Amino acid sequence: MEYRGQRAKVKYSKEDRLWVGNLCTTRDIVGFHARSRRMLPAAFKEAVDDYLEAANRTGVSINS
Repeated sequence: MEYRGQRAKVKYSKEDRLWVGNLCTTRDIVGFHARSRRMLPAAFKEAVDDYLEAANRTGVSINS
């Protein structure tokens, strides 16, 4: 998955019955999850938007 220059790795957790993803283009820990594959893109985009907004607001550079 890719959005706004950020990429994620996603896997299905049988234990949690959730799709779980993490951004892989930063050293910061940014995760997201969704109950279905259909909901996954929205959860990913929300996580990226929140991450970039927080980095911009606090003046923290995005590490890659």
